[in-house]
Amino acid sequence: MTRAIYRVEGFSPLKNHLFTLILGSGYGIVMELMQRFIPGREASAGDVAANITGVVFGILLGRMMLWRK
Repeated sequence: MTRAIYRVEGFSPLKNHLFTLILGSGYGIVMELMQRFIPGREASAGDVAANITGVVFGILLGRMMLWRK
């Protein structure tokens, strides 16, 4: 996501990272909320935290890949 947004004109690196964080975290939260309606599954705050941590690591990895070029 970071690499895809990087190519959008007018997005500074800070806007890029914030947009990626908001979009990725929102997706993780929605997925956890949807699990409440699936029998045998449950939503947990720990999973939301893990999803957001994954988004942050993805942003850092994307930044490292872009910095390398």
